[in-house]
Amino acid sequence: MKSSKLIAIIVLLASISRVSIAQEVFPDSAEGLQRQITETIQASISGDQVASGVLASLGIPNLDRFFAAHFEPRFATQLPSDYTNSLAKFQSHIAWIAANFGKYSDFGLKAEALDHPAPLAEVGFESLLPKPIEGVTIENYRLTSTSSDPKHGPPSWVSGFTYID
Repeated sequence: MKSSKLIAIIVLLASISRVSIAQEVFPDSAEGLQRQITETIQASISGDQVASGVLASLGIPNLDRFFAAHFEPRFATQLPSDYTNSLAKFQSHIAWIAANFGKYSDFGLKAEALDHPAPLAEVGFESLLPKPIEGVTIENYRLTSTSSDPKHGPPSWVSGFTYID
């Protein structure tokens, strides 16, 4: 499995660090994620000029430095490219949700923290995958539509995020 598969599997590192949208700082919590995603969707719906900046706020700044600091050197050149591709897909998904479901007055998203998955195995196939060597906290959330009408939003999906201070 290529390193891009690992990133895609857990939608790794669609970072929601203490990034500011319109000068607002979102806390590292389910509530903070919910607010940030909601504001991102609202900016996308409004066609506001800041929508692309809001979507960009979901990304890790200084990718090369981040991956060099937290992953083995043998992965440092490939991970930024894999991450950039995964982030673009995640941003596209959020924009798609905004365009297709944000028009409904009953649409909203609820973020729910999930248990942490087991760490990758130290032996066998999983031992070949890139994994952080230090200082990276990955949190998993289920994002669920709050609409009771199935035509007004996807039921839910799970994403993994890392917080960068």
